[in-house]
Amino acid sequence: MIRTKFSALAILLLFAFLNLSEAEESNFRQPINIGPSLNLNYNMHSPSFSYPIVGGSPILFDENANGIGASVGLIGNFPINDIITISGRLAYNMLNGALEKESYKLSTSLSSFEITPAVQLYNLFPIRPLYLMGGLELGIPFSKSFDIESDGSELVAESDIPDASFRAALGLGVGYTFKLSEKVYLSPELSLRIPLTSVSSNDNFKSWDIPQLRLGVNLTFGIGEEKEGSIVEDEKTFLNLGMNAVRYYDDNGNTQPIKKIKVEEVKYLEQFPLVPYIFFPENQATTTSKTQVIYDQATPGEFEIQNLEASAMKINLATLDIIGTRMKEQENSQITITGTNDGKKEGSNKSLSLERAEYAKNYLVRKYNISANRIQIKELGLPSKPSSVKVDDGIEENRRVEFSSTNPEILAPIIIDSESQTIAEPNLAEFDPIIESSGAVSLWTLEISQAGKELQKFEGSGEPVPLQWSIYPNLLQSNELPVEYRFYAEAESGLKKSFTGTIPIEFISKSKKKTEQMQDKIISKFSLVLFDFDKAEISKPDLEILNKYVMPEIKFNSTVKIFGYTDRIGDKNYNKSLAERRAKEVKKFLLSKGVKDNQTELIPIGEDILIFDNNSPIGRHLSRTVQVLIITPM
Repeated sequence: MIRTKFSALAILLLFAFLNLSEAEESNFRQPINIGPSLNLNYNMHSPSFSYPIVGGSPILFDENANGIGASVGLIGNFPINDIITISGRLAYNMLNGALEKESYKLSTSLSSFEITPAVQLYNLFPIRPLYLMGGLELGIPFSKSFDIESDGSELVAESDIPDASFRAALGLGVGYTFKLSEKVYLSPELSLRIPLTSVSSNDNFKSWDIPQLRLGVNLTFGIGEEKEGSIVEDEKTFLNLGMNAVRYYDDNGNTQPIKKIKVEEVKYLEQFPLVPYIFFPENQATTTSKTQVIYDQATPGEFEIQNLEASAMKINLATLDIIGTRMKEQENSQITITGTNDGKKEGSNKSLSLERAEYAKNYLVRKYNISANRIQIKELGLPSKPSSVKVDDGIEENRRVEFSSTNPEILAPIIIDSESQTIAEPNLAEFDPIIESSGAVSLWTLEISQAGKELQKFEGSGEPVPLQWSIYPNLLQSNELPVEYRFYAEAESGLKKSFTGTIPIEFISKSKKKTEQMQDKIISKFSLVLFDFDKAEISKPDLEILNKYVMPEIKFNSTVKIFGYTDRIGDKNYNKSLAERRAKEVKKFLLSKGVKDNQTELIPIGEDILIFDNNSPIGRHLSRTVQVLIITPM
């Protein structure tokens, strides 16, 4: 019996830690919720008693026996805080089993009505919805009959077990709560019930208890708001949250409400540009994780370009490793590394510029065994083509190292060509949250997720601004589970509140297109990001991209959309005009190569949509772009 209990506990522990490989950053929260509970019971009878038989010797039942039963009832969960949830359970519990000894068999029909006050503990592990459960099962006997037979002959007719005891058991378990929708929760749970009382107090049935292993599922429905705090609101102290709009920008730059996100499985090719710079903090000659991820410090194993995530921002956090990999492959290639400084807060500190260049060179030599003779270093004050020195964003961008090479393959864009990727339409969503508060807001967060997996998290304090979420290829799952968002805020008064919502998903697979005879298509996307600050001329590397990659993708029946963007630096109207000039230059080139005017569509966006994080110098450089989107029916 001891061995059986320990085996059950081992199963519990295995279940508890099975999924800890994927950590979640934010705490799991839920409102008050109630609903049905259904369990499959594995009843482990542990007897040790003698039962007298009329006209015969007493029968000693002392061999463990197992039986299968079920319990069905209701459960209610009442969150106290992020960790403690009080849980109350009412259930009808079956404890059936059959005890056997030699030729004798004692069959039971045991059940009870039970109430189980319990505590569930959430957010103790990296998997936040995983919880531990502990409680006390209290059961009133309902059915309590037994009979005894031997070799098919009835020795004791069906009758009630005398002095059937009130059942008390300690419940220990683990579960996981899935949030199916805004207020619907599904919780599979495994628990062990350790009895504290025997089946009966009668002398003939003493020393008979029934541990249980239960595998069940709870389906509950929220009936209140998620509990965020205990501060009482009044007319003078209040905190109200909402979402003014969840919207997207159409091709004319006008906002439209998002009613759903269409996720389509298509043949997809995308070119991700490589910005030939890495950036440094003020007065420092080493990078940070926000400007360059040093691969051998962040991830075990060898760096491989094909394993990079399909995100321009993340690709450009690996510039040093991309260059190192390519120089190792292109053994005769050489590069020049030029260190610069901002010319303002750093003065004209050329020794700092040189240290920055040496930092990049030393990494390539150490990590990739590149000969130092293949790497030339230089130092400047301001870059030869600086960003604006009148604003902090521009000053930050001038603290950098610049790469150049006579071999264009070293700084070539990253191409991802896939027979099947999922593309979202729209591919950018803008959230416009609202906070009304009697006092200052110390923290707010916007968490966007799908099926419990966090996709994006924004945070800040004070008054929130519209937040733009880029939906990269393959970010959303290949199903129709909705995207969920949760806007949460804390006021300095202590009030805490959240606002939740969902966005429906329509998934269009390739098989669905065939079944419903929908037209399939190939989507190719190219970005030209070598526009210098405040310039619209197409650079020589971008002309190579247009000739080598873009033109071969344009067919006679293709539609070509040309989007012009800028960063956030400067006047908004001026940036719109700059974006249009950049897009027109690209269109002019395409027309000169034979693309028809009626195939093209010019869409100047400017800074209305910041397609990359403009709090990052990488993101601002990537935003100085023209994106060419080619859609070709198959």
